Amino acid sequence: MRANLWLRAVLALAVGSCAACGGSGGEGGGGGSDASDAERQWGPTTVGPDGALIDLPGGGTLEIPAGALDTPVEIEPSEIDGPGGEAFTVVGAFHEFSPDGLEFKIEAWISVPYSLDDVEGDASTLAMAWRGPDGKWQILSGSQVNTDEKSVRSPISSLSAAGPVWLPPSASSCCVEKTDSGYTGSVLPKGQCTGAGAVEFEDLAACDEVCCAWEADGSAKSGVIPAGICTNNKGDAGPKEQCGSVCCLSAAGASRSAAVVLSGQCSETPGAEARDLADCNAACCRVDAAKDVPVLLLAPVAVCAAMGGKAEALDACDPVCCVVAKAGSAQAVSTLRGLCAGDSATVADPAACSDVCCALPQEEGPAIASKMQAAVCELAAGGTVADPSLCLPTCCVMTDGTEPPASVVPQSECDAAGGISAGDAAECAQKCCRLNDPVPGLGEYVLVPKTLCDKEGGSVSAEAQCDRICCSDKDGGSAPASAGDCTGSGGTAAALDQCTSACCSLSSPEAAALGIASETLSEEACAAVGTEADAAQCKGVCCLLAAGQTALLPQQGCAAAGGTSLGDEAACQPVCCAPTDSGPMAGQTGELPQGLCALWGSQQDGAACEQVCCASQSVAFPAAAGQCAALGGKSDADTAGCDEVCCTLAAAPDVEVAMATAATLCAAAGGASEAADCPTQCCILGASGGARRVSVAECAFFGATLASDDSQCNLVCCQKDGNSATATFYDCTATGGTPAALDSCI
Repeated sequence: MRANLWLRAVLALAVGSCAACGGSGGEGGGGGSDASDAERQWGPTTVGPDGALIDLPGGGTLEIPAGALDTPVEIEPSEIDGPGGEAFTVVGAFHEFSPDGLEFKIEAWISVPYSLDDVEGDASTLAMAWRGPDGKWQILSGSQVNTDEKSVRSPISSLSAAGPVWLPPSASSCCVEKTDSGYTGSVLPKGQCTGAGAVEFEDLAACDEVCCAWEADGSAKSGVIPAGICTNNKGDAGPKEQCGSVCCLSAAGASRSAAVVLSGQCSETPGAEARDLADCNAACCRVDAAKDVPVLLLAPVAVCAAMGGKAEALDACDPVCCVVAKAGSAQAVSTLRGLCAGDSATVADPAACSDVCCALPQEEGPAIASKMQAAVCELAAGGTVADPSLCLPTCCVMTDGTEPPASVVPQSECDAAGGISAGDAAECAQKCCRLNDPVPGLGEYVLVPKTLCDKEGGSVSAEAQCDRICCSDKDGGSAPASAGDCTGSGGTAAALDQCTSACCSLSSPEAAALGIASETLSEEACAAVGTEADAAQCKGVCCLLAAGQTALLPQQGCAAAGGTSLGDEAACQPVCCAPTDSGPMAGQTGELPQGLCALWGSQQDGAACEQVCCASQSVAFPAAAGQCAALGGKSDADTAGCDEVCCTLAAAPDVEVAMATAATLCAAAGGASEAADCPTQCCILGASGGARRVSVAECAFFGATLASDDSQCNLVCCQKDGNSATATFYDCTATGGTPAALDSCI
């Protein structure tokens, strides 16, 4: 029973729960006042709201605390003879005070020396006698005896006469009263223990103060209380010195831990060592598990030192977004603050690693919107976080004759224009469509957006069927046509330049409905369906559309779609592109259309865009090989090295911990990895650390102080004194806050 109660008391102390600590009267305790610092005075003294310490003529003091009086009053003590014929023996000087009956708003304290020369007994039954309003003498409860200074000290609520006395043990009892600050035990004449809730004990030793560990309401309690109350509570008692709190460091090895416990409990634990309380403060412990691979763990200061680690500020273990930027390249990685180090690394809020819609400006035309990490967007030249809808391109079909009839635009723009979304951008991709009803002057095979082909009831054919060729018929005539129409009519295909042709700006409603603005036709055919135009309008260009998509379109068609020409067909070919310091590529090496790369970056060898696992600044992340090199990282062709694993490694020669990290970092630290989530617990790290969800090993460092419910570590919006901030549920309620939904803090 004793061991279990001590253990539970220890756990209670470790989370800051100490009922009745300092609550009972002791030597010089239990009702101290601010007057001990006041100027000592002699004789009649004027005492105001600030209080005073008055020396008594026969020895001793009257302490009047600040706030006991509202207005100044002259108080004068006088030594008088002690009363005779009472059931007690006078053992020190008696004093009376004027004005008699003056009441205090806060209790004052009278302290008088005693002498036991005239009695055959010890100090166990010493008390303070006080003359009541009816002139009768009574024993004050709450008297405290200081055997070192040989004085008796008692609280008084009004002025009268008082002095120290000795009570015959046979006529005395121990009276224990419960106050707001704890329990107070005093020796009174038998039958005088009549206060509300007071408990009388025959055995005077019941008033002795002990360090007690007991259970109450299903939880462990501990503190200095009278022995009788400890017995009534079925508690375990020890010397009151054992109730002093220490940081207790356990034995070395896998069970190493440090927690705030009772001094006596620590001394009874084999191999344990008592440390200063500050050594139990939670810290972020840096352990060099391997060269250039530091490991950060949450641990008490004492445990960190025992493992050979370096205790850093607790926030070094806080999750952050680490932005690594160098030579125009940038990458954001979620990690711990203490691991985000180096000249090219910057700590940002965790939200900076989240994906946002980033608007990247162009010299001409609208900005291009692209999804990327918020931190990387901010590093891009002119990049700004935009409405998420800008990064949701849709194939927008106009039903009111507005041109172009189908184009790739952000969903919000399509809605504003009254268009109808046909699906994602792929629905607007140019396809070779065979129509049931030929387009005047063009035939059955035309290059149009897929969604318009479907709308007209056409079917997608091989792209080569829409190639423009010179078609010779059986009568010897020739004219530009699509390869599919030529074959269908029994003609013979030749190179387009073998025909006399013209670029024709089409005007037929059928062509407009399909978004075909111009095409290469014979002069005769053009005269029937349109008008001749500049040859450049029929030339295919790489068109950059408003939503950041590229497509091969006739120049006139590109302009009609609101796009920007990047150049000829080669400009749409993907190349490996690296960012420049001033360009809007957002620091990412990757494939881009050649035309965009020419505007924003520099073309690289294809190997620079191969994906690798890049280790840099104590973090690891997937990146292009060229980007990793620009950031000064070490690349691994096996991209699985960036997969998060549960890594078991030696934080000290005799201590193993499991932590989530990248596989490549785990291997570099000499750890053993497992493709699984590391088990975590909601752990109470004490007053210095609050509640955090940490690994099982880290929680064990704090004496396995688990929260009663895992939800105690859930983040809430904590509201207190008109302010609000994000905190764990436990930390919020422990500080008197009111938890609310997390989004209340946004």
